[in-house]
Amino acid sequence: MLARIQTESSLITSGTSTNLAKATGCGCPDSSGCDISYAGFGNQVECSAKKIRGYFNDLDAGRTTISGWKVGLTKQTSDPCSVKPVNKATAALYTYTPWVGAYALQCGKTTVGGSSLVASVFNRFKGEYAWGTGAGATCYSGTVDANVAERACVQSSSDALWRQCLSGVFTDGATAKPSNCSASYPYCASATLGRSVPMRTCVQSASNSTWQQCAAEGAWLPASSAPISGAGPAGSCFEMYAL
Repeated sequence: MLARIQTESSLITSGTSTNLAKATGCGCPDSSGCDISYAGFGNQVECSAKKIRGYFNDLDAGRTTISGWKVGLTKQTSDPCSVKPVNKATAALYTYTPWVGAYALQCGKTTVGGSSLVASVFNRFKGEYAWGTGAGATCYSGTVDANVAERACVQSSSDALWRQCLSGVFTDGATAKPSNCSASYPYCASATLGRSVPMRTCVQSASNSTWQQCAAEGAWLPASSAPISGAGPAGSCFEMYAL
């Protein structure tokens, strides 16, 4: 996020608050001015984070992003350049900023920073500051709907693949659960439904009609309030199945 702010507004190193209202460039399309409803540092950071999270949700589910970017799919940028993302981070970057810009080796519009600048700034910040070992890092999981600890493993509700939080970032999905999980959030086996369901799913049991919710470590926890509030001890119900 620091690299995104610096790329869009130079706010980190400028020494001024001139661009505070448009820190991340969110709500400021190339074709028009900035939307005043996104003005302000807090609004800017929240807007940018939600947009990028949305891009990753699409990519994690195997879809293209809202503007058609996807890993392994060649697409034209606004420079124009031909770019084929090799990972989800690159696909997300070009969804947010569809310019290669002046810091690319092969092509780019020399008058704008573009997504090539994000990598340059990120690597500079990464090398200039002591960020620690990442032992205290967390990752936000849409499946859990909360931050999970370093090395925690989550079986994604979107595709049932396992992902592990390492240094604040989830790994790419895998069919096998990692062997060194600090905590795990797997699907829970439901005898009532005859299949396994994702974390936070609420099911009314066929055996005794009580509501249960799929929770951490594959445990079913009592969730008597689920039919009223739509939530249980593990948070809001991902899905609800009544008898």
